[in-house]
Amino acid sequence: MQICAPIAWKSYNAEVADRSRRSRKRSNPTSETDSGIQQPLAKYLKEDKVDRSELITKAISKYLIKSMRPVSEVENEGFVDMWKEVEPDYHLPTRKTMRNKLKQHCEAVDSKLKDMINGSVACAAQCDIWTSRRMHGYFGLCLTLLNESRLETRLVACRRFLGAHTAENISSMYSVLVQELGISNKLQGTVTDNASNMVKAFKPNEEQTNEQQLHLAASPDDNDDDDLMRVTIDWNEVQDEFPTTIPPRYGCLAHSLQLVIKDGMNEATARIKSLIQKCASLVATIHKSCKATELLEEYNVSHIPMPNATRWNSTYAMLSGLIKAEDTVDGILKKVSDVAPSTVVLSPKDLDTIKELRGLLSHFAHATKLLESETQPTSGLVIPTIVGLKKAMQLAKTQHATSVKTGLQCSLASRFSWIMTDEHFLISAALSPSCKLKWTETQDQEQNICSIIRAQLDAMPSSMGDVTAEYMSTDAAAPPTTSTDTEASQCM
Repeated sequence: MQICAPIAWKSYNAEVADRSRRSRKRSNPTSETDSGIQQPLAKYLKEDKVDRSELITKAISKYLIKSMRPVSEVENEGFVDMWKEVEPDYHLPTRKTMRNKLKQHCEAVDSKLKDMINGSVACAAQCDIWTSRRMHGYFGLCLTLLNESRLETRLVACRRFLGAHTAENISSMYSVLVQELGISNKLQGTVTDNASNMVKAFKPNEEQTNEQQLHLAASPDDNDDDDLMRVTIDWNEVQDEFPTTIPPRYGCLAHSLQLVIKDGMNEATARIKSLIQKCASLVATIHKSCKATELLEEYNVSHIPMPNATRWNSTYAMLSGLIKAEDTVDGILKKVSDVAPSTVVLSPKDLDTIKELRGLLSHFAHATKLLESETQPTSGLVIPTIVGLKKAMQLAKTQHATSVKTGLQCSLASRFSWIMTDEHFLISAALSPSCKLKWTETQDQEQNICSIIRAQLDAMPSSMGDVTAEYMSTDAAAPPTTSTDTEASQCM
């Protein structure tokens, strides 16, 4: 072979030598290590195999939690093959072992969360209830904690909610969670949506006084169907038996703004309502048509979202998407109607109406985003935002959407008629660095707010009162401009 096929013979010898060299490396990995090349991972596993294995297992558990992957992922064929390549000497834990690791990790997080709650000065709650696609009810509770002059929002509970979504069941679930978390003495208020069951769950009985009467509820063992009697009792005698005090409830202002939008759209003329339906039909056709989607992608037109009754500002997002598409390519919506099985054709008058509707709803979309912030207090932005929306509606010029504009104005005046008499929001707005008293319209309003704040200062310790009084004595008209100030000023 060496004489007849010298090239093949040379290749064969090279292959034999290469195999021998690889075999020697596997038997003695440190014998032929070049300088600057990292040692194999097996060396480190031999030195500290137990600690590294625990570190890898902990990293896998974090991956499963953050990615919301099932525990069975550790037995997935592709997952197992990956770790065989990355760490040949590491043995993946079984599903049972990983489940125990996840429980330990959750207990550690729960302990850390309780320490955070215990270390907070005060907190406010946000709760909601919803139903999954499998018709399972859930109750969620978030806490916004004031800890070392910082606001931190954490989801502290997501419990399965069994039974009807009545006010009594909601109040019972809320009381159980407050007792478990030990926040009854720190809880300053609760924010919920404006559903009737939520309002009733946190609303004191108007027929009772806070000092003398208590509404008794039937116990689970009580089989008597007769109506319960209201009796006059001394609250101090039963205070220890009912340690949970219902804090003040505040309706979600962002949700209230969505109700204002709904009211405004209900006041629209028949032509505008028909136009909204035509737009929704056109967008639904685009989402179901490959040709229409390819046409929009060809012209680099952004995705047009569909309206959704449970998604805030979805109508505004749809109208904005349609106008943006038409601005990108003139006549693109007509081309979409031609290639897609749709009979919807938007006339120039329809496009003008859509632009007016988008202009009206844009103020509410911006206000909703402003009030959804979790990194800064938003109670001080409530009154300036409402005042700003009212001014924006007054200044808006409409030719085709006047009915919607009038409906929005009437709903704002009706749903937020109480806002200018609420001391909590008045004080918050006046003490907000981004707003102060810039939103007031008359001198009487400023004097009224100052008198309310002075009354609160009189009830404070002298040290805190001096600091707040010094703050109120500064010039309220020229705070330093920041990004937060700019956003707040746009709503005024």
